Amino acid sequence: MAGLWWALNAGSSHQKETSLAGSKAVVWHQCRLLQMKEVRTALFVGDAKDAEAVLSSATQGITHLLSLLTALPTHDSVPSSLHSPLDGVPWQPLPHLTRLWLRWNDTLDQNILDSLDLCLHFIDDGLQKGRVLVHCLAGVSRSAAVVTAYLMKSERMPVEDALSSLQSVSGSASPNAGFLVQLRLFESMGFKVDKTSSIYKKFHSEKLGQLYNLGESIQNSSFAADPALCIRTHSHEQLEQSDFGTPLLYRCKKCRRIVACQENVLTHEQEGGRLPVRKNDKGPLWSEVHTVECTSIFVEPMQWMTPVQEGGVLGKLSCASCNARLGSFNWSGAQCSCGTWVVPAFQLHKSRMDASKF
Repeated sequence: MAGLWWALNAGSSHQKETSLAGSKAVVWHQCRLLQMKEVRTALFVGDAKDAEAVLSSATQGITHLLSLLTALPTHDSVPSSLHSPLDGVPWQPLPHLTRLWLRWNDTLDQNILDSLDLCLHFIDDGLQKGRVLVHCLAGVSRSAAVVTAYLMKSERMPVEDALSSLQSVSGSASPNAGFLVQLRLFESMGFKVDKTSSIYKKFHSEKLGQLYNLGESIQNSSFAADPALCIRTHSHEQLEQSDFGTPLLYRCKKCRRIVACQENVLTHEQEGGRLPVRKNDKGPLWSEVHTVECTSIFVEPMQWMTPVQEGGVLGKLSCASCNARLGSFNWSGAQCSCGTWVVPAFQLHKSRMDASKF
């Protein structure tokens, strides 16, 4: 009888401990929910611990989880059936939860602009269906950048106002300087990532240059299409009726092949015409003001540029049809005749080309 009494009481004690542990777990989950900051109705920003709470309990009410991390924890890995493309990995880890993971570093050179539309679409979709948590490791930089971009687009707010609004809810929110630069580009493009704009094309070229400096290979699809092939597919009437009007075309002076059009040109600010010169061969350098025109145009890397496709760091640019010398390229940059240093530099000399509407 004594043994039976002990067994019954031991079982009761174990149940109490289990119940107590369960209660503590619920309290912990509720506490973690309080750590999340609700920026707008049903839109939360948080850290990795908040994401862990969401994944371990269905009581959080979060239906969409956006993770911005270099890597996921081993116990929280992406199913082996899914690969990891650069544009994100979406999957459904739980019946009530849809998740998107973007492999972002919290570094100044991390490209967030190219996947920003994907993030904003995911948030919009999540808010239509439930509640969204955007998180990174500490809830400070990466997640703050995306939520700031969402406020900018949804409420047409400048970056400073959107970030200030976020910081009024989450005081630690502070996107790194590289993210802020990209958010300002996002604002300049009208709160969208317009890959046809000169703003984006310049940004894209600079990012390709960074990849080259890191020794990474660049796929041909990353370069702009050959304008000669693109123009051939459109009649003169179609070009005249386009939203951009008849484009300015640059042709090889020798064979008349199209080598660039106006949308391929990357503009740069001149250095005010102030160039260093010498009064005589051995004298000191003086700064004099000159009216200097750019003798070249700088363009985005294009698919007709064979040496660039082959992985060259610098070299000559020759016409793809007649092999006439048109200019040069250097991923580390080159100086324009106006004095401005352009990085990376894909330089075509105006004297080697004719510019016309057709």
